[in-house]
Amino acid sequence: IYYNVMNAYEMALKEFYAALELNMKSENNDEKVKINILVNLANVYNQIGNTDKVIANMEEIIEVSQREEIPDIIKIAAYNGLGVSYTKKKNYEKALLYLNKLKNYGELTNNDEAILTALDNLGYLQYQRKLWDKVIELGKESMAYSEEKGLLKRPVALLNLGMAHVKKMEPEMAIPYLKEVLIIAQERNNIKIEKEGHLHLSKAYKLMGDFKNSHKEQELYAELMKSLLQEQSNASILDVQH
Repeated sequence: IYYNVMNAYEMALKEFYAALELNMKSENNDEKVKINILVNLANVYNQIGNTDKVIANMEEIIEVSQREEIPDIIKIAAYNGLGVSYTKKKNYEKALLYLNKLKNYGELTNNDEAILTALDNLGYLQYQRKLWDKVIELGKESMAYSEEKGLLKRPVALLNLGMAHVKKMEPEMAIPYLKEVLIIAQERNNIKIEKEGHLHLSKAYKLMGDFKNSHKEQELYAELMKSLLQEQSNASILDVQH
């Protein structure tokens, strides 16, 4: 888990594969231990873009949940992983199904994180569908919910808002959101979010005619992209071997 958080995906895969093999060889072959490993493996697969393996792992977890109790956090991760993965595959019907299941489950269990994660990813789904006003509506709903509950702002909600305003040719509205994204992403060492913040801030500055800052943000984006691609490439090679 540490390696995944630190964007060291190759090392994360090695550790999870070893844990899975160890559990399989044990006398108990504990299914609850297995699903914990599967959900963490799926998180790494998501980071390196192996959508099919995310879906396979998460569907196995959902199947297990139908015959025995599993922790809320695992079920939430499964619904979210399936929603995000089907969004990436442009299967929006299935993506909506699982993300709405996630939101409903969050409401049923009073889980703020699940509700907000669902809103974030529903917003990104609508971004993929080019429904900019719907993206903004969901982003504002997320922000209002966080404020009502006394929670920190969500960087994905801010990013969705910034991206949608760029698409609507409203850079002056996008830039404050995107600058806030970068502050939070850097504080949390979230390179993927930071990368996207730089990319869309570059686009916003370009719309404003500020080509100097646009070029600067584009360079920062390219630098982070290069670093991520190298780590993802190493992890993908290891993944193919399994």
